[in-house]
Order: sequence, then C-alpha cells, then structure tokens
Amino acid sequence: MRNVLNVKSGRNRYAIPFNSIVYMEKDRRRIVVHTTDKERIFYGKYDEIVPLLDDRFINPHRSFVLNMDFIVEMDKNTVQMCTGCSISFCRECLERTKKGYDHYIAKKLANR
Repeated sequence: MRNVLNVKSGRNRYAIPFNSIVYMEKDRRRIVVHTTDKERIFYGKYDEIVPLLDDRFINPHRSFVLNMDFIVEMDKNTVQMCTGCSISFCRECLERTKKGYDHYIAKKLANR
C-alpha cells in the first residue's frame, strides 16, 4: 500500500500512514516512529525503511528521518517539530536539511 509504512513489532503489525509520521529515529536496530499521536517501536534495518518513504521525508543525519510537513522552525542547530520536539544537529546536517526543505517547499508550491 502506498503512503503507508508497514512494520512488524513482535506479533503485531502496523500500517502507519506517512501523513501521521512526524519523525523517526534509530538506535542500532531499534527504530522509533514518532507519530502525531503515539510512538511505535520496532526492530529493523533503517537502510531498508528509508527508501520506502516518499519525498516529504528528509534524512539529515544517520539517526533521524524528518517529515518536512511537520517542521515548524529551524535555527542555527535545531529543528523544531510541530509536536514541540526539538532535534539538534551539527551545522553541516542542518544546512543539508535547510536546502532539502527549501527544495521541497518550492516543489510543493509549484504543484499548486
């Protein structure tokens, strides 16, 4: 199914809509998907999950994937998400995020 991330956690299977994913983070093989209303934790290979996502997602750092639709603010080293979560990055990662975000917004505006 398109626009849905299908994951398995133990005996449970989840279909997480892309439009509810705020960001994802990984710690070794543990992946935490932060959605607008809850967290889903599962074990998997990050390198297999990231290619399944669409162009609204950016991977500014090897441990995070952000949904650009939920970015509220970026300053010199932090991205603020709509849920109130602040994620800190090095300057290089944040510059890459800003460029990707600007490109995404320009593309989104052009498609209106």
